[in-house]
Amino acid sequence: ALSSAPLIAFLDSDDAFCPGRIERLIAFFDANPDIACTIDGFSDVADRRRRLHLLPDPTPDADRLRQLLLCHCVPLTNSTVTVRRSAFVSIGGYDVGLYRHQDREFLVRLGRQHRIAFGKAADVLKYREANSMSRTHAGYIAGLDDFVARCPDYRTNDYAAILSYLTLRGVLKALAQGSPGVALAEIRAWRKASNLPGGFGVVSGYFAGRRQRRELEQSLVQAATTSAE
Repeated sequence: ALSSAPLIAFLDSDDAFCPGRIERLIAFFDANPDIACTIDGFSDVADRRRRLHLLPDPTPDADRLRQLLLCHCVPLTNSTVTVRRSAFVSIGGYDVGLYRHQDREFLVRLGRQHRIAFGKAADVLKYREANSMSRTHAGYIAGLDDFVARCPDYRTNDYAAILSYLTLRGVLKALAQGSPGVALAEIRAWRKASNLPGGFGVVSGYFAGRRQRRELEQSLVQAATTSAE
């Protein structure tokens, strides 16, 4: 709200931009006036290990991009998002009522009216500390419930299995990382959720959703390979 530049490049407090990123972004948006927003790749730095996340080329069309965002198939962190101020303001900016998934929900809304492009660079460092939001499983279910409430796509049959997968994934991750107390709290939150699936069908939906998500990710790799060839 305090900034005034025509471009907004987000940078979370525990992340870093590599040298030259700002100049590259300015040059890119100057050369591509039809693009309102970019999502770049990044290096994920945790426990002294670094993992590179690159985005596919070319960028999918608007409908497929929305699907990929809702299915959590796009490597995403807030610090890789750059948007024109005019586009940001036109859709009301970020939803400050969301506890999690603010960047994902913002991009879903933005993509309905403006063109989003995947960047080819990976000049952002995302540092995951023990207390980072991305490594904290507590509150995952409540955050997902709020996010789903804002995305009507999830109420269609196309996303039933994916939603089961995303819901159960949060509980299973807490168990896998040796946090049974967190997992129990998340199960309790799940029972109170208004927008997440319940019942025994969630288990079968989890495996179907995981398979659907994997197929989507593979289609991205194949599209990128075809483009390069």
